Amino acid sequence: MKRTLARLARMGPDEIRTRAQQALSKRWGRPPAFDVVPCSAAPIFLDPPILSSVEQAEQICQHRFDLLGYKDLDFGSPIDWHLDPVHHKRAPREPWYQIPFLDFEQVGDHKIIWELNRHQHLVTLAQAWSYTKDDRFAAELRSQ
Repeated sequence: MKRTLARLARMGPDEIRTRAQQALSKRWGRPPAFDVVPCSAAPIFLDPPILSSVEQAEQICQHRFDLLGYKDLDFGSPIDWHLDPVHHKRAPREPWYQIPFLDFEQVGDHKIIWELNRHQHLVTLAQAWSYTKDDRFAAELRSQ
């Protein structure tokens, strides 16, 4: 108890507030500050970052991604994992070590393809499902 009080005495008000919010968030499983978002059945309380995550998940379900500063890139349905939609080029379906990824004429911008294939968007889909329990997000997660 003495150690806890000594640590608290060294903290500033901002750190105490942040740590208290983190503790509440862990305890309740969601951020403590909420905004009301209109819904057809009943109001859903979503924090703005959560709302943004759900909107991004909606976009991902349409196979549209924001990558490397590019907005709303369409990778088609099903997702074309070899496509550079900015430059309209498709990497060959070869083993990775045989692809001349620095040959822009053949592959396009390999960084766009690589960024999509990092699958970081799967976290957004999982978070959106966790917040909303909307099975579309879980289905898209499984299909990918």
